[in-house]
Amino acid sequence: MTTYFHFSTNFLKYTITVFVLSAKMNTYEELTKRTPIVQSYFNQDRLPIGPVVIKI
Repeated sequence: MTTYFHFSTNFLKYTITVFVLSAKMNTYEELTKRTPIVQSYFNQDRLPIGPVVIKI
């Protein structure tokens, strides 16, 4: 798996949340199965700052 986090050294500098969905098959059908996990973060009081990696 190739990661691009070496380009993202400023994630913690800015108050931004980035969701990274990682799966063996990165098809629309496979990734949308994880929509409830992403939605659960929006139900929290505060979103985490930086990348949130969700592996399938």
